[in-house]
Amino acid sequence: MSFYFAVLVSIVLGAFLSAAFLWDRIYIRQYRDRIRENVYHCMKCNSIYSSRAAGDSAVCPVCGYRNGRLKF
Repeated sequence: MSFYFAVLVSIVLGAFLSAAFLWDRIYIRQYRDRIRENVYHCMKCNSIYSSRAAGDSAVCPVCGYRNGRLKF
């Protein structure tokens, strides 16, 4: 009887762990692109924008001024 209980508990725990792993992978895939975006604040025209370009600065799409990225 205890063997069957151990098998049942193992199956239930395996199902929960599998569901948690799959949910985590789906969540990461869904927000992967947003994580890689950098947020910038233009010091000249006071607009806030984002860019996926690599580096610590990007050109403002409104006025063309090069700004550094925001660090939180």
